[in-house]
Amino acid sequence: MPGPLGTGSGGGSGGGSGGTSVTQVTFAEATAAPNTTVYVDSITAAGATTNVDLALSPKGAGALTAAVADGTYAGGNKRGLYAVDWQTYRGSQVSVASGNYAVVAGGQSGQASGVSSVVSGGEGNIASAILSTVTGGSYNSATTRGATVSGGQTNQATGFCSTIPGGYFALAAQAGKFAYASGPFASSGDAQFGLLVQRAKTTTDSAVILLNDATTGSIYDATSLMSLRNFQVVRFTIDLAANSSPVGAAQDYNYGTLGGMWTITGAVRRANGIATTAIVGTPTVVAASVDSALAAVSFTVLAETAAYGSLQITATGLASTFIRWVATITMTEVGYS
Repeated sequence: MPGPLGTGSGGGSGGGSGGTSVTQVTFAEATAAPNTTVYVDSITAAGATTNVDLALSPKGAGALTAAVADGTYAGGNKRGLYAVDWQTYRGSQVSVASGNYAVVAGGQSGQASGVSSVVSGGEGNIASAILSTVTGGSYNSATTRGATVSGGQTNQATGFCSTIPGGYFALAAQAGKFAYASGPFASSGDAQFGLLVQRAKTTTDSAVILLNDATTGSIYDATSLMSLRNFQVVRFTIDLAANSSPVGAAQDYNYGTLGGMWTITGAVRRANGIATTAIVGTPTVVAASVDSALAAVSFTVLAETAAYGSLQITATGLASTFIRWVATITMTEVGYS
């Protein structure tokens, strides 16, 4: 353990004055160029071995911070338990790592208020949900569990485990959605590329709905479907694949015995209200490769108008046959705000 503070032999670099030290650490102030205007005060490990780690360790559940919380812009609000906040400039007292286990690694005016949320840097970024992340850029937000924005500007990841890699004014509002935009007409998501992966399993010859719910694949709501917003048109390409166990064997194993792949292209639109959702024209369906034993399976692509205003994919399997269905949906999204 370090001894009591006492007079040391100095240390530091850059023409600094002598410092005081404890047994294992040296304190110094560098004032020579390039530090003549902004001095640098340093704490340097001074152990006897060639390589020495330096740890700044809070006590108990305390946070590790670069400023003392004071409820003002200067120090910010109190940090969360076990939080880490190295941000040194903020435009508001809430711009801190206020979530338990949260991290703000740097940048300015970042806010990590979700449990185990992270803002790595940038300006004005917000990670407000559990396990949400904003890596950088400016004025990006990740507001739902597991959502991620890697960079860019004014992007919003609001769907469960959704992702935006960067760009400008993208919106990822469904579970597991990937979205990218290079700019808007008027608002987030009204001119963007989107990607969803949906899945389902059939064990009989009854129809099931494919969902992009990121947890169990069985939650049926607006975020687990390809839901449209009002005044939106979406051009879609669906690559649908089936992986089947032996026909009639009623086995939930031996997948890869049979398979098939289809491609469906088309467009869907929605005016003002869920009931206005409709397919534009007739989608094109191409059966690229299907084992003959799966010739009787079927699927439909339709506009769901009762509850969510979505593009809905249903798959119908075979009796006593386990089939896994996966659809990759790529979208060109055009909206109006």
